[in-house]
Amino acid sequence: MSTLDDLRETLLAHREDVDDTGAHLRSAAVHQRVRAVRRRRTAVASVAAVVVLVGGVAGVSGLRLDPTPDVAGPVVLGLDVPQELRLDGFPYELVDADGVAPGERVDLPDDQEQRAVTLVARDLGEGTATLLADGEPVARVLDDGLSAPSLVHGPARLQVRLDGADESTRVSVALYAATGGLAPGVTDGTAVFRDEVAGEPLLAGAFSEPGVAEVELSVTGALGDLRFTDHCRGVGDDAVLHVEVDGEGWSSGGCDDGPDAGRGGTWAHTDDRPAEHTVRAWVTDGPDGPLVESADVVVGVAAYERRPAEVQALGEDVAEVVEHDGRRWELDEVRRQPEPGEPFTTQVEADEDVLLGLVSQGDRVHLRWSGGRDRGESTRYTGEGSVGPGTGVDTLLLAGERYDVAVLSDGDAPFRAAVLVYRPL
Repeated sequence: MSTLDDLRETLLAHREDVDDTGAHLRSAAVHQRVRAVRRRRTAVASVAAVVVLVGGVAGVSGLRLDPTPDVAGPVVLGLDVPQELRLDGFPYELVDADGVAPGERVDLPDDQEQRAVTLVARDLGEGTATLLADGEPVARVLDDGLSAPSLVHGPARLQVRLDGADESTRVSVALYAATGGLAPGVTDGTAVFRDEVAGEPLLAGAFSEPGVAEVELSVTGALGDLRFTDHCRGVGDDAVLHVEVDGEGWSSGGCDDGPDAGRGGTWAHTDDRPAEHTVRAWVTDGPDGPLVESADVVVGVAAYERRPAEVQALGEDVAEVVEHDGRRWELDEVRRQPEPGEPFTTQVEADEDVLLGLVSQGDRVHLRWSGGRDRGESTRYTGEGSVGPGTGVDTLLLAGERYDVAVLSDGDAPFRAAVLVYRPL
């Protein structure tokens, strides 16, 4: 493959052969409202020296896949680029890593596939290289080398922006496609309850046989130390998934079919009495109808060891470790609102990439951030009355500058908020 046109043809040719490992299951909380929302910022480049366009009931068992290390790949711009990446345990294979030149453009196909990209840069001098996807900064190189990989959904247009770089600077975009393989864990070959999610280990997981609309498992522990997640697929739009523990119904809702069954539909309980518990999940035709009859239906349920929360904001537990865009992040600090109900601004020094979260209660509360190179806004969150505070972790600030981060609300009523600062783990 020698040209970007060849790259585009290859992506289109393989689009039907690649599973979407980026699809996430429903995120619903029964006893706590914690949401991880996909980034929807509009980022605007403020300083750009050069712009390069790149365009029957199952038991607690299952096939376990051993993790494999990154595989050495080609040398690009004199730097070793991995042939394979594992993001959240899912494998991605290098598709292409051509250098890019002004005027070239790659538009990722409109197939909703999730891909990974890594920016490669040489001879930057005192400058920086930033990779943007549809105008949003997703990766940066400060010195000659490779950026951390970032997940990108198609369709998307990739851009490389150089700020203050030498004329001799060379850049490349390494593009990876999902192989269709799964992360290590309990799996039925299509979906997987990962061995570990955000630092929490899998204790038990099970999938039904195809065509069986229910499954159950046993797990021992205090309910307050457990986190449950569920999965179902192969059902109609009217199907309802139910989950109960020890005969008590705790959750019901729609079915989603992403391969990462360990990430979605999580919920927890505060009971701290150790015991053996039976967890059952089943799918009905409508809220009160019979079990779904479909040869394709599969139901899964799993229990994870819940990591105890040591930090709270607005009375809500704050996760010490989170996953975002294929990377794991650890809580560094909480920036609390100085005066309840009032907008406030805080500065964040990003000597490395920083991930921001927002705990808030109010009308369309959001972050607005600006640095020397980029600016943008977070998703807007609304949580009022009995709903209580909500949490979103979705704002990536790239390394190499100091950011002013404002916490704002579009509503007239006073709001409450705290900013969570995460750094790479």
